[in-house]
Amino acid sequence: AGIWDWIMKNKDEIDFAYLNRPHIAVKYVDFLKQNTDIKIIYYGHDLHFLREYREYELTGDIQKKRDSDYWKSIEFSLMEKAAVSYYPSYVEEEAIHAIHPEYKIKAITAYVYEKFLENIDKDFAKREGLLFVGGFAHPPNADAVLWFAKEIFPLIRQRIDVNFYVVGSKVTDEIKALEQPGSGIIVKGFVTEEELASLYSTSRIVVVPLRYGAGVKGKVVEAVYNGAAIVTTSIGSEGIPEADRVMKVADGPEAFADEVVKMYQDPAECRRMCEETQKYIREYFSVEAAWKVIEEDFTPEKRVGIFHDIKNNNWDCIILTHDQFGKIPQSPEIQQEIYTQEIDSIEENLAVFEQQGNEVSGWIKKGLERRKENLEAKLEKLEQDIKDRTDDVTDFRQMGIDHLFVDESHYPNLNKIQTFTYSTLRNRYK
Repeated sequence: AGIWDWIMKNKDEIDFAYLNRPHIAVKYVDFLKQNTDIKIIYYGHDLHFLREYREYELTGDIQKKRDSDYWKSIEFSLMEKAAVSYYPSYVEEEAIHAIHPEYKIKAITAYVYEKFLENIDKDFAKREGLLFVGGFAHPPNADAVLWFAKEIFPLIRQRIDVNFYVVGSKVTDEIKALEQPGSGIIVKGFVTEEELASLYSTSRIVVVPLRYGAGVKGKVVEAVYNGAAIVTTSIGSEGIPEADRVMKVADGPEAFADEVVKMYQDPAECRRMCEETQKYIREYFSVEAAWKVIEEDFTPEKRVGIFHDIKNNNWDCIILTHDQFGKIPQSPEIQQEIYTQEIDSIEENLAVFEQQGNEVSGWIKKGLERRKENLEAKLEKLEQDIKDRTDDVTDFRQMGIDHLFVDESHYPNLNKIQTFTYSTLRNRYK
């Protein structure tokens, strides 16, 4: 027994296999292709071969060139076998299509947020210091800090008196040695989430002086999410759409130092950039933004096919399991009607509670108010979806079903269930 036996036992119930990272995905892709009909979706995070090759170009280390060639063969093999492959940005998509234009590639961010910051302190005149955040087990981060400390920070310190805070796990001895009396460099190393949030809210500028790497950089997206004023390189901004909206980009020690000093001396520009970050994160790094890119890939073809068959064939009877029936989509207009009716019902209940005053428990009233807010948010999104709709999805109403029989005989209160089922269907599927 093991994962392979489990896959074989359950393969007919699995629609998708979502494989991540080449060194993991390569262990499973051939087995799934040879033994199942499961749709394979591959997410690469970044192009390993590109990252290794850029380090080779920078250092001349021939081993990095060999590593690049190895990962290139692995990564392209995975893309060839997958139904679709995802990468964090258009940069990877273009790099892949330059070699294999026939591969199906989509750009989808690796970073999404469900909650957004509401109370960011935007008084940048009160903020102090430059901040770098990144784990030092990742070589590009160590290189970035060393390059900044040795070639850029001295140029900045000639013009303004400022501290440089270095945050990240697994700090190397070489980076620790940067912190010397009077250097202005404070190596904090690993910090708690609370301290990191505090540093983001009190530092005037976040610097990301990367010289090599591949893919969208998580440290940059995190800084944008936290409302930071950011200065980075073209490598740091790589793959981030409309990057100039939320960060300044400069390459080379003098240009980078000039941009940092200019930004540091302009708190109003820092505030403008901070305000733009919150609009930007919702637009590009929210769950909704990511789902729009990949939604069609996660619609099981068999399920869509059977829904179309039900609609287009004159069958006498269709037998579905409870789970299959639950996946039949309801039309947006019916959903809109249901949400509206439920909101109206909640408002009637709240009006009654208002008349009863203190006789009603506060938590009941608050629960209804929260439910109303959630329904109103769903209704607003649904109305926008109806407005933006470009194609028709086969839904329950279009299937032309005349009668619905529900087998719930294993329930003891069958009569109550039948009554509920009938009234529910009558209201929702009329």
